[in-house]
Amino acid sequence: MKQRQIINRTSLQGGMRRAALIAAAMLIAFAASAQAVSFKTEANGKMLAHANEPQFIGTFDGSAVLLDRTGKKILLGRYDMAQNELASIELTREKETSCYGGFVNGNNIDLLMVRDGDEGMRVWRERLNATTLQGTAEPLTLTDMRGEKKDKFFFQIGTSPNQELLAGVSVAARKGLEPEMRVSLYSRELEAYWHMPIEVVPFNQILVTDSGEVVLAYCSADRKRPSTFTVIDGEHEKHFSFKVNEGIWALESNVVRYGNGKLVMAVTVCDEHKVVMPLGSNINRVEFYCYDIQRDELTVNTYDFTADESARMANRKDGNGTHNNWVQFGTLNQSIADDEGAYLMLDQTWRVTKNDIPVEQHHQGMMVIRIDASGHVQWTRTMRLTAQSSWGGRDMVAYRWRSTADGVMLAAPQNAKNAPLPDDKPVKNFKILKDKAVMSVFTLDRKGNLSRENFDIGKQTMIGAARAVDSRHFMLLLVGSGNKSQFAHIELN
Repeated sequence: MKQRQIINRTSLQGGMRRAALIAAAMLIAFAASAQAVSFKTEANGKMLAHANEPQFIGTFDGSAVLLDRTGKKILLGRYDMAQNELASIELTREKETSCYGGFVNGNNIDLLMVRDGDEGMRVWRERLNATTLQGTAEPLTLTDMRGEKKDKFFFQIGTSPNQELLAGVSVAARKGLEPEMRVSLYSRELEAYWHMPIEVVPFNQILVTDSGEVVLAYCSADRKRPSTFTVIDGEHEKHFSFKVNEGIWALESNVVRYGNGKLVMAVTVCDEHKVVMPLGSNINRVEFYCYDIQRDELTVNTYDFTADESARMANRKDGNGTHNNWVQFGTLNQSIADDEGAYLMLDQTWRVTKNDIPVEQHHQGMMVIRIDASGHVQWTRTMRLTAQSSWGGRDMVAYRWRSTADGVMLAAPQNAKNAPLPDDKPVKNFKILKDKAVMSVFTLDRKGNLSRENFDIGKQTMIGAARAVDSRHFMLLLVGSGNKSQFAHIELN
């Protein structure tokens, strides 16, 4: 399909537009009003986290429901706030069976289970009593694909932003037969709204809108290979594609928003023509590709990092930006969409190896870019963050933003010496479980007002990321150097 293309390069529009954007950003930053945040820790208990980060299912009657994997075992437990076990159940020890998570629905816990064996794939709902964790009904089969030995099956899910809808994509590749693909839409009780066989398409991302549309995206940063998209609503499927611009060195690509007939994909770019690259991705801008389905029109908006943004991402003093404003190990961290636009988060992530074996994980910096529904940049914010862990402890430096009632929130443990430092000064590195720490809580509203509050947590860190209870209440799992951990709560007022 051939599209009309409109390119809007901020760097080519002269200094006035850039200056206006920076001036507006500075005014918003200085006008920021602090978001009132409360932080509360519970009593220490036994360490709930084992080899992997426990998966947060939800809360019930003042307790937390967590899913944990230990070897082949998948365990579901309910714990009070002092981490005393109230109930537990072993879901399976089968190597072929996985739990994809679930929801607390009233007095029930609904879990999504998948068994992918030699002769087929079965997907089902396991409904448990939220108090006892015992089964309350026969498992409800959602997908049952049969085959023969050495046939291949695949299942992947996506969840809507409001957590009320879940889409499942089932794929079967049987020997001697054409591959089969089916998309299903479920309620949070894991009951099907619809199933729809579709044309077999490649995809590496699933989006589900709050209204029930499902987007299968294959995002490509290759100038020669197009990104392809399929939109499914239960009755129809629409296909379209486009390529990133010729002449750019694209590193990563990801869909950040779909809604009202417009799809926006973010692409990180390195200006390859400037010099020979040192180690790293060396991104210095982001391109936002907005495809209007009705008009068959592709618009490209470009945002170039400023000197101060590159300085903060590199943890340098303001005004001492990196060469070509590179973010040396820049990577797409995540994106969060809402009804008006989306937030794109970038940070720096790298690992240190010894004899080609990973030994450490490092994170540095955090940039948030706010776009509207057409991919135009409205504002940016850059935060100084830096942390390192052993390779085995990398779940303890997970930076994940969460949606709030009026924006987004990030909880990130930091070196306690960073608490009094102003935003324009470099921060101290944070070595987890070795340095005294504060829990820094950053909040951003849709207008770009940024606030940060710090709370003392001693020589602890957080495993995984904050878990959303609702749009203003989040739970954390803090861990220390001993075999102890504790729940903590963040409330946004």
